[in-house]
Amino acid sequence: MNKDLTEQTLHSLLSGSHPLAKKYGGKHVFVVDKEILPLARTEKSLSDFKYLKAKHGKSPVLVFVPQPGASYILTLMGRLQALKILTLNMKDKITQLEI
Repeated sequence: MNKDLTEQTLHSLLSGSHPLAKKYGGKHVFVVDKEILPLARTEKSLSDFKYLKAKHGKSPVLVFVPQPGASYILTLMGRLQALKILTLNMKDKITQLEI
């Protein structure tokens, strides 16, 4: 069974075998097919998302690339708790949240 290009790129990024895994370690990136684009800290990230979607015809995947050699603890939370954290982290420009 063949994995699509996005899955292959995600697998190599997350395993650390991708040539750009070290460069993007500890950062969030958009991945679609073989293209990797770092998440901007400004509103440019929305235009990047739209650009990649238009260019490839499918939505990019947002993923956190772990730093090589670092350990991470993932916690699962409910949707409402996640929205509260999102609200706290974004501070500005949140005018409406839909649940």
